[in-house]
Order: sequence, then C-alpha cells, then structure tokens
Amino acid sequence: MKHLLLSLFAIIFIGTASQAQTNGSGTKKESASVKIKKGSEVANYKFNTVEDLRNNTDKLFDDAAARPVGSTDECTVTVEISITVSIGLVSTTVTGSVTAPCSQISGAAKKLRAQLIDIATGG
Repeated sequence: MKHLLLSLFAIIFIGTASQAQTNGSGTKKESASVKIKKGSEVANYKFNTVEDLRNNTDKLFDDAAARPVGSTDECTVTVEISITVSIGLVSTTVTGSVTAPCSQISGAAKKLRAQLIDIATGG
C-alpha cells in the first residue's frame, strides 16, 4: 500500500511538472518597431512580426534618404530599430540605432536591420 501511494504521488507530481513546462514554452510572439528621425520630424512604425519588418522597411529607409527639395543644409537621419521575440516566459529584445548622412542612411539601416534580425532570431 505504501508503494502504491508513493507511485501515485510520483505520477501526479511528474504529470503536473510536465504540464507546467508545456504551458510556459509553446507560444512564440514577435514584434518590432522602427523610429526614423530626420531634422525635427519623427516617424514611428510598428510591425507584428520580424518577417513584416524585413519585408516592409526597404521603402521606409529609401524614403528617409531623400533630401528635402531645395535644401542646402547637411541632411542627417537617425534610424532606431527594436525587435522583441518571446517564447513562452522568455522574452528577448534587441535594439540598435544608426545615424548617417541622407546619402548613406538606407544602406546603413538595412545592414542594422539584418544584424538585429540575426541576433533576435538566432539566425
């Protein structure tokens, strides 16, 4: 009888522990944001997945490189990118920024995006 109760206790304990691990580790969530600062203008963009960020930011970065018409001032742009990947109870956020002249910001921002995606996704 003692062995039966001990066995039942072990089965219940192991079953409960494995159920807790399953509930805490199955869901993967991703989000990302991009902030583009050009002079006094600031634009913020949100993305629901890393894939959305990868597929929908090339044009944003190219547009940020455009110099205002008739401007003779030096054009500088700052791009900040943040990516969060959560799996169960573990959440990882990587953030980076780059500041460059308008003529170089598109390439620099695309390189930063690629590096951050690799870090965030283990890629």
